[in-house]
Amino acid sequence: MIFRLTYALLGLAEAASTHLNQFASRADCVNGTVHTEIGLDFRIQCQTRVIAATVRDVERDDFDACLEWCSEQARPTAQVCGWSIDEQRCYLKEKTSFTQALEYSPDNITMFADSAALENRTSDCPYVNGTTQVDENGLQYQIYCQTDYPGNDFGCTDCSPGSSNLSITPFHTDTLLECMNICSWNDPLCYGAVWLGNLVGGYRNCFHKKTNVSNDLSEIVRNTNVTFAMAVLPLANIQCTDTIYTSPSGAAFNRSCGTNGDGPLLERIHAVDFEGCMNACADYQPQHGDDRCATVEYNPTSESGFLNCNLRPYLSSVTPDPDWRTARMISNDNSSPSRTWIAGAAVGPAVGVALVGALLFWWYRRRKAKNDSKAKASEAEALTPANGIHRDKPAALPPYSVSKPELDSQSTQLLPEMSPRKTPVAELPGSIGSPGQSASR
Repeated sequence: MIFRLTYALLGLAEAASTHLNQFASRADCVNGTVHTEIGLDFRIQCQTRVIAATVRDVERDDFDACLEWCSEQARPTAQVCGWSIDEQRCYLKEKTSFTQALEYSPDNITMFADSAALENRTSDCPYVNGTTQVDENGLQYQIYCQTDYPGNDFGCTDCSPGSSNLSITPFHTDTLLECMNICSWNDPLCYGAVWLGNLVGGYRNCFHKKTNVSNDLSEIVRNTNVTFAMAVLPLANIQCTDTIYTSPSGAAFNRSCGTNGDGPLLERIHAVDFEGCMNACADYQPQHGDDRCATVEYNPTSESGFLNCNLRPYLSSVTPDPDWRTARMISNDNSSPSRTWIAGAAVGPAVGVALVGALLFWWYRRRKAKNDSKAKASEAEALTPANGIHRDKPAALPPYSVSKPELDSQSTQLLPEMSPRKTPVAELPGSIGSPGQSASR
């Protein structure tokens, strides 16, 4: 309706339906703000074309593909893109204001990048040149300020940090540390990160390297816009024996060298050696009801990524693989408190106190019943004359006839009282689970 009204005001009512259908089927243009996958916002202006110099132009299948390309290419000096519906071409334009140099064009769409996200950036090196820095996953880097390692990038297929396959680049990060964190989380192994803080090459400013340059630094070059963080990888410990290993906390693992497996993933971490991976599993604390760790996979060379230790509750399959090791927990004497252990320790004393109280109460009631019965029996005998004829009272029953019904009634009342108190006793064995039981689920 908005499109039709605009065209009517311009005397172009006949062309309105044609271009409206094109927008709906090929671009679905709506004025407003669009948030792209990489995180850069664009303000969309339908049926307009910007009059500015073209920096680059490419052919794309549709408007969405053009928008994503623009989010990659946008930079402080080029913040505007245009999409031609008829030509199916995407244009990166020089920086211009939102209202400057716009003209009406029903076959075009103009996209203005968020200038606040692109401007006021600096190429200053965030760390001291030559220092060693550690990212949040524990990987160390040698810092090279004003240095680039060109080429050898991972290919960008999805460009989403949340992707299950993180072998993709470049990304956008606000800091070099964030760029390094993605490198160490990458699969396969990432050997370094190149970061452009001033976005001179585009909004995607974090590039990850798939080859190791540490043995030949001749490939790195000087570039004042770039900081290169070269990964310093630990030496691989490939020693492995098919024996039982016991962790410091008391968990026993059955090791299997040259095998790999699969199953639900609890956590990915880096371990210096196979033993460290098993220790992490033994000490793993379940989060939000997760299963306990009972199996691990370990890649000593870290070729699958710096995070080379996979913690799992069980392995659904195990296959031969010379680059991997697996281990299964067969017992756990770990005395470190888990939530299950704490629950058992708290329930045990409470149940014991309740049980003792119930027994004492039952004993007191039973003793009282016996004493009462003896008193009643004595009274009955005193009222019985020698000739067996009752004068004022009915014939008394034998002493045991008096006490037995009274005890039966007391016993019937006590059973329901003790039953609920005994119920928690059955929880004691189950409250202290064993790793073997957890792994068999």
